[in-house]
Amino acid sequence: MSVKEKAWIGPKGMSGRDGASGDMDYRATHGFGARLDTWKQIAGYLGRDERTAKRWEVTRGLRVRRAPGENRSTVHAWSGEVDDWLSGAAPETDPPALALLAAGSAGDRAAPVAIPAAWRPWRLLAAGIAAAAGIAALGLAYAGGALKAPRPAAPRSSATDGKPAPALYLKGLYAWQTRTRAGLSDAVADFSRVIADDPNYAPAWVGLADSYALMPEFGGMTPAQAYPQAKLAATRAVALDDRLAGAHRALGFADFWWSHDVAGSKREFERSLRLDPSSALTHHWYANVLADTGDFPRAVAEIEEAERRDPASTALRADEGLMMFGAGRGAEAVETLKAITSAQPGFASAHRYLSMIDFARGDDSDAIEEMATAARLNADPGEMAVASAAAKGYRQAGHLGMVRAILSQRAARYRDGAMRTYFLAESYAAVDADRAFALLGEALARGEPNIMDARSDSELRPLRADPRFAALLATLHLPPLPAAGGRGTG
Repeated sequence: MSVKEKAWIGPKGMSGRDGASGDMDYRATHGFGARLDTWKQIAGYLGRDERTAKRWEVTRGLRVRRAPGENRSTVHAWSGEVDDWLSGAAPETDPPALALLAAGSAGDRAAPVAIPAAWRPWRLLAAGIAAAAGIAALGLAYAGGALKAPRPAAPRSSATDGKPAPALYLKGLYAWQTRTRAGLSDAVADFSRVIADDPNYAPAWVGLADSYALMPEFGGMTPAQAYPQAKLAATRAVALDDRLAGAHRALGFADFWWSHDVAGSKREFERSLRLDPSSALTHHWYANVLADTGDFPRAVAEIEEAERRDPASTALRADEGLMMFGAGRGAEAVETLKAITSAQPGFASAHRYLSMIDFARGDDSDAIEEMATAARLNADPGEMAVASAAAKGYRQAGHLGMVRAILSQRAARYRDGAMRTYFLAESYAAVDADRAFALLGEALARGEPNIMDARSDSELRPLRADPRFAALLATLHLPPLPAAGGRGTG
């Protein structure tokens, strides 16, 4: 989750244990129900056999968890999450390209697969694409969405025997970079058709993983629908060609934002960078992961390396400014962002980041002004209404009036389905800790990727002394906060 992908925010049961950390799982006290500790228990709860339960994890996103570092056969699930999945989170039909792997483990690194002739090439993934097109967009989202990567070179994989990339694969790459709903649907279709013709062409599996990774932000799918498919496709790509840098990057993305496997994600990103240190996209996405774990100095180093690889990207420069603030380099951060607003007054993200910094510093008036500018540049009526309400609340009752006005607007947007649960939790953090923690539990249950921002999020600072916050970080496998609370926004 990119530190830049936040909504506007105001100011500053049962017991259970999650894997190797040994810490009390936050899910145990937030309505997740009973813990199901084996495939047999999960299948029994579903009223199906174990084979069906395993297939549904692979093809339909059934939320099954594995503690980082443990054998893939060691699984658990929470009955509340299974209930949510049964009530409608799962697609109606298995996406065919991913159903190929259902007969075996999603983690298998062995046998090639064959696609039935009836799926070639146009019918492949028709159901999945239709589902993506029919789901309302969520709006705010996650890591790397604003990065405009350089035009991609055609990768060569050992799985291709040195043959040039198919034209349809290259077409999918360009469609993916549009970051639009139609473009991503086209990319999924193009990559799937390549896979239909050659199921062992690893780069196409990477393209499929990257497409599903962006679907929650731009393509209209929920994280619970898109991320399991992204992880499966990335896992298949790594299985086919362990030397393909993009495969490890895609797996690192899914490990962090979906599986909450922080250590595994870092290993995959570092492996990807060893294979291809020239990728601005990989350096950028890895910087986001490092920032969310509180390692801002390394995050800044990674984003600077991304800039060296793509010096024309204003988005990267802006992200560097926000990460500098997290590293305790506030003056440099503001200078960097103000330089962008001076050179490119229409670049909304720089204004958004300045607003976030101003809020964290308690500069309410400046924060509201930057918030309003960004909302106007983005032509976002909802955020313009939030900024207007914030200004009115501040004039009438100062800081607290602003906080309550923002909360009221955000609560209304949340009720209308226009905002994620996590962002409402941010707005409650300063005024109602119990409500904020309840909403964080809901965000976790919904699989919202922004929950991985919790450790680095200055808007949640009022919650940090509460033991429930430490439990949340342990559940997410994020490092604990230092005793003094850390530097900057970290």
